[in-house]
Amino acid sequence: MAYDGLFTRPAGLIYASFDESRHKCPRFAIPPEWPRFLGLDFGGVNTAGVFFAEEQIGVKKTGRLFAYREYRAGERSAVEHCYHLMKGDKLNPPEPRIPICAGGSKSEGQWRREFAAGGTVNGVRVPGIPIHGPAKPEVQSIEVGINRVFAAFALNQILVFEDLHGFLDEIQSYSRELDEMGEPTEKIEAKETFHLLDAVRYVISYLHMDKPKGGFSGSPVARPGLQNL
Repeated sequence: MAYDGLFTRPAGLIYASFDESRHKCPRFAIPPEWPRFLGLDFGGVNTAGVFFAEEQIGVKKTGRLFAYREYRAGERSAVEHCYHLMKGDKLNPPEPRIPICAGGSKSEGQWRREFAAGGTVNGVRVPGIPIHGPAKPEVQSIEVGINRVFAAFALNQILVFEDLHGFLDEIQSYSRELDEMGEPTEKIEAKETFHLLDAVRYVISYLHMDKPKGGFSGSPVARPGLQNL
């Protein structure tokens, strides 16, 4: 699908550019050298994160991102989140390095400072995770972030591992409320429940993924060397 800056969306559904047949793929082992990125949505009860790895063929980065891990946890301190984010989970080994991270609104600087500070968990020193906030006023807009994520899918710049059930459930139910005539309004239905998509919006906005990067274009068909894509 070519991107000309304009997209037609079905009534209600926000990320209509996401297509399971093109953007969902089987899990494979992410090479440790691939660049890693993390989007975070802060919250005392619902802190959420989505990890991305940028495809690299030899030494060349293609610009295509694979969402390979999701994180949701509450009732943890910032340093405890840092510990669990870096140590991996049942499907993912420990992160090979601190990812480039973006998250939170302009007003959430205290969260970013606490994550960056690091600290101690169970007597073990845990490095902090520096987190970029919105650098420009326009990036603070939810609609700008939504448009950038929408465009990244339309440009086939994002693929999602098929076992990221939370991410996939959210993206296929993220919708605008409809008016009495069945037309979408500006209001997002149950917006406060889509923590993973907020995390995605933060990091994709930071990376400005709505423009072709020159490395990858066209259909997300697998290249040799990527398992079962």
